[in-house]
Amino acid sequence: MPFSSINAIRFYVLAFILGLFALCKQRKDILYICILSFVIYLSLSFFAIYPFGSQGVIGGRLSLFMSVIFYISICYFLYALHLSKKFYIRIIANLLLATITIAAFVAYKKPIIKHQFFMYQQTHRHITNIANSATPNDAIFVAPTTRAGFLYYSYIDNVVLPHEVVDLNMDIKLLQNKMQQAFGGGKNVWFITINHTPEWQKDFIEMVGSSFSNIADFEIDTRDGVIFARIAHKK
Repeated sequence: MPFSSINAIRFYVLAFILGLFALCKQRKDILYICILSFVIYLSLSFFAIYPFGSQGVIGGRLSLFMSVIFYISICYFLYALHLSKKFYIRIIANLLLATITIAAFVAYKKPIIKHQFFMYQQTHRHITNIANSATPNDAIFVAPTTRAGFLYYSYIDNVVLPHEVVDLNMDIKLLQNKMQQAFGGGKNVWFITINHTPEWQKDFIEMVGSSFSNIADFEIDTRDGVIFARIAHKK
């Protein structure tokens, strides 16, 4: 939101509600699409179908996708005002639109100019690291929630990284066995995941430490909501 004050939030909520009323009167087709989208998003989140549901039914990616419905309603509210036959109401609509636009630019001008939003690729640097450092004999394990990003950035970097998706329901014991088998077979092990709980992250770090601290050189990076691990044979 361009505004962070309570009054600004109240304005957006009011504009959203009035926009729904305007859609109901003038464009029921758009309203039905918004309602259907809401039901679909909520259902996907309830059943935890990726990329939804990683942080409960209400949370995570749900708000990101729901924002589209929110913005459609607000925009139609302003559009409905602009269609008014009364000149002063059209002036109010234009002033509101100008105010929101200017406020958004002022609030986000630094991140936009510095590309802080557009270049936030928390998994990219790790995938590049794997591409530059891994050998063909290494075992690369990727969590299911990370596979789409892994394939995308591999394509962007024009690299082919043979990997295994460890669809183990994020069971630490099963993952531990998988990693130990690969390491015992003479392979260095790489692992990357996103969308995990703090408790799972803690258990993973403890598992790697207890399993490999005496027999391997390992590093674990947990910045930006990613778990990235490299477990290598001691030289």
